[in-house]
Amino acid sequence: MDMLINQEIMNSVAVIIPARMGSSRLPRKPLADINGRTMVSRVYNNLKKSGFENIYIATDSDGLVGVLSGTWQS
Repeated sequence: MDMLINQEIMNSVAVIIPARMGSSRLPRKPLADINGRTMVSRVYNNLKKSGFENIYIATDSDGLVGVLSGTWQS
């Protein structure tokens, strides 16, 4: 029963991943390569594996959308 309740909650929550390209300490951080995958795709995939359904990426870059369009590994 607890697992069902948790899944219902996870399906009703929206998760927003902030992906700013203009970071002052690490520019283009969302696209940083970590063992062959971008940082933002790792965050997205880990959220999916955890059971979240409504995942959104908030970005200030149209270019980031184009780069990420083929990187998701569900």
